Amino acid sequence: MNKSRPTPTFKGFWAFYLILIALAPLTQASPTIKIITIDAPPWVSRSSDTGELHGAFVDVVDELASRTDYAFEITLSPFARVGRELELGVQDCTILAPLPPSLTVMGELILRQPLGVIGHSNLALTSNSDLEGKRISVLRGAALATRLGANTNLNMVFDKDYATGLRKLARGRVDAVAGAIPTLQYIARAAGVEAYLSAPLVLAYIPLNFQCSKKSNHLDAMEPINQAIKSMRDDGVINDIKLRHGF
Repeated sequence: MNKSRPTPTFKGFWAFYLILIALAPLTQASPTIKIITIDAPPWVSRSSDTGELHGAFVDVVDELASRTDYAFEITLSPFARVGRELELGVQDCTILAPLPPSLTVMGELILRQPLGVIGHSNLALTSNSDLEGKRISVLRGAALATRLGANTNLNMVFDKDYATGLRKLARGRVDAVAGAIPTLQYIARAAGVEAYLSAPLVLAYIPLNFQCSKKSNHLDAMEPINQAIKSMRDDGVINDIKLRHGF
């Protein structure tokens, strides 16, 4: 009597299929760069309605993701915490004013942010001498407060945030507000007090650079990211982002 051949079973089929999968080339996910910065519109802020992030920083990071093989995970933080997290290597990189060289490896310049003073609409500010004797709202501990404090003829009023200073300006309790000009103008528009602002007096430009923690495991990513930033500058993309967000 002829013996019939064994019929392949589903079990054998699936075993063979799993072997093929194991031998197939695996597609690796893009490395993720953890990037941290401060919540300061129009640089970056989180929508209270949707929770989504938006601003110039987000546009820059999205463009970097499209031009490199890296994904980016964004964290917003108070300024003091940014340095700590980079020092510990919890975060890989940031885009901010230059941090100490002992902490980060400096990368490409993204843009320069204007710092200065915005007066009440009935106060024209054209030079530093126009600030003398004026009540100026400043953020305690801010670099600009230190700079203005060197002028003993100024009457500085320390506030916890820009919104407080702008409310005081609208009510006539201070004559001017000092700080990051794009952020002051953005908050004034959102608060409906933009009409109380005069033209800003720019005192300095602060560079915002891409930079990475010396303890990051992704320092090899700096070269391609820096190249992408250069190409964004050459293509006019960074300038478009600056104009779109008021820098």
